[in-house]
Amino acid sequence: SIDMMGASLTFMKLNDTLKKYLDYPSMAPGFRVDGPVSCIPYTDVELAMSEKGKFVTEEEWGKIEKKKISLNNIRYMTAEMGRYIIEKESYFCEIDSFAGDGDFGASVAKGFKQLQNEWPHLMQEDTIGGFLKAGGMIIVEYCGGASGPIWGSAFLGAASEVGAKKEISLKEFADMMQAAVRNIQKTGQRSFGKGAEVGDKTLIDALVPYADTLSSMEKESIAEAFEKATAAAETGAQKTAEIVARMGRAGVVGERSLGHPDAGALALGMIFRHIIGKLHS
Repeated sequence: SIDMMGASLTFMKLNDTLKKYLDYPSMAPGFRVDGPVSCIPYTDVELAMSEKGKFVTEEEWGKIEKKKISLNNIRYMTAEMGRYIIEKESYFCEIDSFAGDGDFGASVAKGFKQLQNEWPHLMQEDTIGGFLKAGGMIIVEYCGGASGPIWGSAFLGAASEVGAKKEISLKEFADMMQAAVRNIQKTGQRSFGKGAEVGDKTLIDALVPYADTLSSMEKESIAEAFEKATAAAETGAQKTAEIVARMGRAGVVGERSLGHPDAGALALGMIFRHIIGKLHS
């Protein structure tokens, strides 16, 4: 869709007459119909949210031990990420309007609203990898635009790295974040022939410094490592203001993006800052 010259979509209200003719058998190469198809009613994600579909967590899940990160810690961080993204939906759209098409907040929030809907099912996953994989599949399907493949790839890459573990060390968490980076880049390689790198003005400019800082930590506590990694992500995001976008939707606006940080990178730094503000030792 990004590199297309254009597209034309025609929407018509479906009545009984149109439904009758749409159900007629068709062997056209682009429109195969074997017979009547049942209607699937449209349900808006936000309207479908119920009291059962909330990010239910326990306060104690936010407590990080000095040397281990538990499954409940990961659940807590994911829930706080989701809460914050939904809260900042409008703002994330606003910052995306300077260099993108202004839909970043809505695109990401849509996926995390569905994650919230399916939270009770996610809670049944009893390993870190299983939890992240199930969440990643929801994000891939429900996040709009390019956000689904990008954010979903991060979750799925992390899930593959950590596997069936129920608690991980700081080094293993760092390895998990590096795997998230690599999987995003693989998705970019498949889609555009090139995976985003630092300097391309994407969320990678915040995520790579975050992951690299974590990987360099040896003697620091988890809390100290998270603080330093978050600061690195924030610095990386701010540096994107000095870069002309070359990839993604923002790439088509070229020089117009100069002076404005990338929305995805900026949002990621803000999300990391929100999460560590909620954690306690």
